[in-house]
Amino acid sequence: IGISTTSSSPVYWPTPLNKDQTYSIAIRYDAATGISTLWVDPTSLAGGVDSAVGPIGTLVSGFALRQSGGYGTATIDDIRVDVTSGVVSMSE
Repeated sequence: IGISTTSSSPVYWPTPLNKDQTYSIAIRYDAATGISTLWVDPTSLAGGVDSAVGPIGTLVSGFALRQSGGYGTATIDDIRVDVTSGVVSMSE
C-alpha cells in the first residue's frame, strides 16, 4: 500500500501486508505543508509513518483507490472523512 500526491513519487508502507487480513488504513493531508501521511493499523500519530510531499496550499479535489492486477479482490469498507477536527475515529 502506498500514498502519493499528483507531483510526487509514491511512498510505500515498508512492511508486507497479508492477504485475507483486515487492516485499518489512515491517511492525513496537511495543505499548509503539502505533506500526505499514511498509517497502517494506527494506535497513535507517532511511529510507523510514511509521507510524501506535494504542492503547499493545494486543497484536496479528489481521492482515488487503485489496485494493480494479479492480486485478487480487495474489499474497502467504511471510508471516513473529517475536515474539521483532524481526528477520525478508527473504532466501529
